[in-house]
Amino acid sequence: MATTDYAKTMARLPDESLARIANPAPGEDYERDAIDAARRELTRRGISVDELEMPAPTTVEMRHDGRVDEPLSTAGRIGFFLFGFTVLGMLAALILGMMGYTRKFEAAMGASVLGFIVIWATVGGAAYLATF
Repeated sequence: MATTDYAKTMARLPDESLARIANPAPGEDYERDAIDAARRELTRRGISVDELEMPAPTTVEMRHDGRVDEPLSTAGRIGFFLFGFTVLGMLAALILGMMGYTRKFEAAMGASVLGFIVIWATVGGAAYLATF
């Protein structure tokens, strides 16, 4: 089992991200070691943990295992829209989900379903019109 050096990870984060980790909202799942490391880093920076104001949620959030759960890029959305309904596209989306990238997985599956509907409606419509 790999261990995470939270001190190094927290040292790279901005104050706002540290505040979110140090004072997690209900439902946020951070390991106790990560919370402690965030509080130590804030103290090292001279910021009082008790006086922190909780920042608004951001589009990029630190996961409890030290990785960043980012949204799927525009190129990724286009790729999944065009090829996501194929076996390789579904496999790629499932791998994202299994690796814990829930935001990317959800966006990939949404783009895949939308692509499937649009492409097959277009192909089906063209085939239907070709019968006249």
